[in-house]
Amino acid sequence: MDATTLDVIITGGISVFGAGLSFLGARKGAKTQMETTEKSVENNMEIARMNIEEKLIAENKINWNNRTRELISKFIRQCFDINHGIDQVQIINKKRELSVDPSLPSKERNKYSKLSKEDLEMAKETMVTISNAVETVTEIRLHIFDRSDSLGNELLERIIDVEKYFQRMEKIPSTELSQLTELARNYFEIQWKELTKDIK
Repeated sequence: MDATTLDVIITGGISVFGAGLSFLGARKGAKTQMETTEKSVENNMEIARMNIEEKLIAENKINWNNRTRELISKFIRQCFDINHGIDQVQIINKKRELSVDPSLPSKERNKYSKLSKEDLEMAKETMVTISNAVETVTEIRLHIFDRSDSLGNELLERIIDVEKYFQRMEKIPSTELSQLTELARNYFEIQWKELTKDIK
């Protein structure tokens, strides 16, 4: 075998060996690329899943916050209704007192002893409204549960203070209701800022 033939065989062998290495490298590169693509797809799916979870959490927080707002609004409306009802109940109580007042003539006492159907209905409605308001307070207490939330705790304390008035059948001072409303506004303003911060 002469040198030229030997060079051709060596060159051919090197070419075949190089082609084999290239094939193996390409195959390994394709496998690596496929693994990288799969990992990228998995990562993107995980990010999308996390975004969906974050969105669901944010939506649930917004719904929870809206429900709490509805409950507090309902409670404040109930307080105004209770005040009106307590006025009526106090009139009824005054009539009862007059009906047994010995300083009044019996004819006048008899006039006060008869309660109208409307008076009785108003007293009943007031008691139902008070019962409903107590129930609403319970729901509010379950919605504002974060003991570390100082403004939420202050709001709960104010609600409980207001509740004590109507449980004693006393009118709730309008200043108390105004302060409660303002405190609720501040509470929900802060809650909204926190919610929108979480969404961004």
